[in-house]
Formats: sequence, structure tokens, C-alpha cells
Amino acid sequence: MDWRGVLWSDESRASLEGPDGAVKIWRKKHERFNPDCLVQKPHHPKGIMVWGCFSWYGLGPLIIIEGMITGATYSKLLEAHVMPTMLVMFDGMETAYFQHDNAPLTGVQWQPVISNP
Repeated sequence: MDWRGVLWSDESRASLEGPDGAVKIWRKKHERFNPDCLVQKPHHPKGIMVWGCFSWYGLGPLIIIEGMITGATYSKLLEAHVMPTMLVMFDGMETAYFQHDNAPLTGVQWQPVISNP
């Protein structure tokens, strides 16, 4: 397998309102409910989700994803950005592959392969 013929992708989310994961707090036993030792976290913090891709030959577009990502929105994103990127990056290559992260939230089974006879 020649890894130079693979387009890799992933998506990532960043919170715009502080941490949206676990927060560590150092306190003594008697400080358990001390307001200085508590952290308020928003229930639905505002954030931004992006999708991007890269290969041996460079970076593809970085796409901002609006709203929740579903199988339908992910399929549209792939159709709009993966094939055009692959055609540019792998122009003249005999075979190229797209490798995505198989995120279960999308439920999409999509694997384009470019083959030039």
C-alpha cells in the first residue's frame, strides 16, 4: 500500500464557552461545597465543529459544520469536498483512496476510490 495515495479526514469540535469535558478541581475535604471550589458548566455550551482532510501532498479544505452532523449532512459534505479534493491532489495517480474515521454518529458507509485505467 502506497500511503501517498490516501486522503485522510476527521472532524473536531471546540467549545467556545470553556471546557465541555471533565474538569479537575483540587480541594480539601472540608471544601467540598465551597463556592470557590465549584465550577459552573453550561448544559449546552456553544461550540464550533469543523471537518478537514489531508494527504501526503497537502491539506484539503477546512469546513465549518453548521448545526448537528447527521448521516445526510455528512454525505453532502463528502460529496461536495472529498471528490474535488481527490481529483486535484491525486491527478495522474493510478489509484487513490479516501479514509474517514468511521464515526458511528453519521452511520455513513462511503468509500470513494479513484482509479484511472
